[in-house]
Amino acid sequence: MTILLVGINHTTANIALREKVAFPPETIGAALREVQVMAGFDEVVIVSTCNRTELYLNYSPDIAEGDEDKGQKTVIDWLVQYHQLEAEALADSIYFFKDEDVARHLMKVACGLDSMVLGEAQILGQVKDAYNTALSFSSTGMVLNQLFEKAFNVAKKVREETGIAERGVSISSAAVELAKKIFEDLENHSVMLVGTGEMAELAALVDAAGKVTVYAGIGARDARDEIIAFCEKVKAPMVHTTRAKEFLEPNNPYNVGVNGILGNKAGVEALEAADLVISLGCDFAYTQYYPDGKKIAQIDIDPTHLGRRSAIHLGLVGDAKTTMSALLSIIAAKSDADHLERQQKQWAEDLEGYEKEGEESDPALIHPQFVANMLDQKAAENAIFVSDAGTSMVWMLRHVKANGKRRFLNTLLHGTMASGMPQAMGAKLAYPDRQVIAMCGDGSLTMLMGELLTLVQEQIPLKLVVFHNNSFGFVEMEQRVEGLVDHYTSLHNPDFAKLAEACGLAGWHVENADALEPAMDAWLQHNGPALLDVKINQMELVMPPKIEASQVAGTALFGVKAVLDGRTREVVDLLRNNFLR
Repeated sequence: MTILLVGINHTTANIALREKVAFPPETIGAALREVQVMAGFDEVVIVSTCNRTELYLNYSPDIAEGDEDKGQKTVIDWLVQYHQLEAEALADSIYFFKDEDVARHLMKVACGLDSMVLGEAQILGQVKDAYNTALSFSSTGMVLNQLFEKAFNVAKKVREETGIAERGVSISSAAVELAKKIFEDLENHSVMLVGTGEMAELAALVDAAGKVTVYAGIGARDARDEIIAFCEKVKAPMVHTTRAKEFLEPNNPYNVGVNGILGNKAGVEALEAADLVISLGCDFAYTQYYPDGKKIAQIDIDPTHLGRRSAIHLGLVGDAKTTMSALLSIIAAKSDADHLERQQKQWAEDLEGYEKEGEESDPALIHPQFVANMLDQKAAENAIFVSDAGTSMVWMLRHVKANGKRRFLNTLLHGTMASGMPQAMGAKLAYPDRQVIAMCGDGSLTMLMGELLTLVQEQIPLKLVVFHNNSFGFVEMEQRVEGLVDHYTSLHNPDFAKLAEACGLAGWHVENADALEPAMDAWLQHNGPALLDVKINQMELVMPPKIEASQVAGTALFGVKAVLDGRTREVVDLLRNNFLR
């Protein structure tokens, strides 16, 4: 048995020759088979990158019988024939290693010690890809399997136990640093990347950016670990969409909340302050919250999503987990954490604000945040929360915490009213052993009141809490912000607890803050379907993360019109219940 390495790299061959000897990914499978069948080698792995082409081979003694160099000659002849080269072209550039020297060389390569940029991490991923390709084509056996697995273990140990990974160098980062030394400021310069793919371009964007923010959505549901590792490496805050709350928010030190009208200040500012926004598996939902003037790199498995909502600098089609994993190995670490720490501080203030909003000082007035905060504290650790469209969804997203066990369902794409209860019914039937809570608006509930009978008929032990403000709250707010006196938003609703009891459900009706906790305890502990009807502040405003001058002017205009319309008391209540608490 002989282990042989035949190769060229950046130290022995120029770019032109390296390109001629390279194996494009789509050709490697056929090349592996050809080497084994035509040249007679038992095991083969081909590592081919822009800086090196290396063939790792294991062969039996009969190839080398009578001639120690016959194995080398066989490989050279095959390479010359395969790539249609002149033999002399390789003579001065090719190198050989045998047996133990092959192992030493492979370990140096895997550790980044044989790279153009010392210590770069991308090569390890490239070697792993080459080995996995060989495995998929059954061109490896016990010898090369052991050799490569050992090399991977050594590379991992070296990066963990030495200082080689501290600088986080990569070819792209080295290029960026060199460019900065030459031009000082890259802001007003155009850059042409030669001989690099999309991943290298993305890495260059990351390395060049002073402040990076990740914006992740439902398409990044499987990339949590990679996102956290990326944020840690480049000191980036992470903003998530509403649908990504349950899997990206829990125990994530880089999470700073949600962007958009339903979001929070830190979530908005983290995008606005960034030099580069990396969008993972999501779009920007609200035009007024697009990060205008920012470089955006969007990664999505669906190519039709790239750039459909806002202009992007770079679009990559790919799985979020796989792409971020590949990106991690080729970007440089950043030391400046000012951008991250600024948004983390703001996020802490946002959370503190949510807690204060949920404190009730007036027993006669129940704010919806108070209800949502109490529900967050008393609901099961693995509860499933389902909300209607409108303000009840806002209270769920802002005040009910994700812990990695809870699930959150809502309607966002279409904003469908009255979807909360039927969705919750389905969730309870699918997960009968879990607590399922439907957070319903009174306007939505009245559209499907007949389903209360279904709960009784099918004995579905669903828990419904009704945010009872006698209005289509979100519609009303939108009208007032636009400076309109609200029309067709007022509702004349019954006591929903009595209605529930008439249908056969258990019901509780609460109009006083002091009565909420015992009622909620009894409601949650009830074995069958149950409804908790809470009369909340009708004048509650859903405050956006940032307030535009037009919104202030619109609300002020509403106040003037309402007074002229004889609705002075409403304006007074609006101010007292929202701004004078």
